[in-house]
Order: sequence, then structure tokens, then C-alpha cells
Amino acid sequence: MNNDITETNDTIKTKTDSDLENLKKEVKELVAYTKSTHRYSMSNIYRLYNNVFGKKETPQSCASCLIRKIKELTTWLEEQEEAPNFDKRESEGKTPDRGQSDNNVQEQPQKRKGRKRKDA
Repeated sequence: MNNDITETNDTIKTKTDSDLENLKKEVKELVAYTKSTHRYSMSNIYRLYNNVFGKKETPQSCASCLIRKIKELTTWLEEQEEAPNFDKRESEGKTPDRGQSDNNVQEQPQKRKGRKRKDA
């Protein structure tokens, strides 16, 4: 009986992986279309955004909202494309080349947002 559960779980995992691949493909096509034509399809953007991030946001027609959603989808897509490369390097025992060692990294001061306060 355990074999049936395992097979079922494997089937579910494969289906999830293929769904993720289809989702990545759709996001890639939408981002490419939007960048080339500068046309923002509100329904497609929000449909994919909600699927990717598991949200139920109502479509907004304001330009800045649509641009922000496309940027978030682009960032997600870049992260998805980088993830397999990182996993592959880990399995080979290699670490990603960051240009400098972690020991020499200096903390950068945090920038304050807003106006400066008067010292009393």
C-alpha cells in the first residue's frame, strides 16, 4: 500500500513540476510581449501574478500597478531561472563565484528614508 502512496506522490510531484514549467513559460511570454509592445494586458498580468504568488488580488487598471506587477513577475522569473544553476553547483560541491570572499565584505551603512530630523 505504501508503494501506491509513493507512486501517487511522485505523480503529484511531476504534475506540479510541469505546472511550474508551464507557469514559467507563460510568464516569460507575457514579459517578452509586454517589453516589446509596451501593451499591458490587465487580465493576463493579474491572472499570472495571482497564480505565481498564490494571491487573489483584484485587477487594477492603473499603469503603475501593472508595471509593478510585471517587474515582480520578471524578478520571480529570474529567480526561477537561477535556482537550478545554484542547485547544480551545490550538488557538484562548488560554491558560486561572487567576485570576493565573504570575509572581506563590509557592511554598508543603511540609508534613511524621509526627511532628516533636527538634533535637539
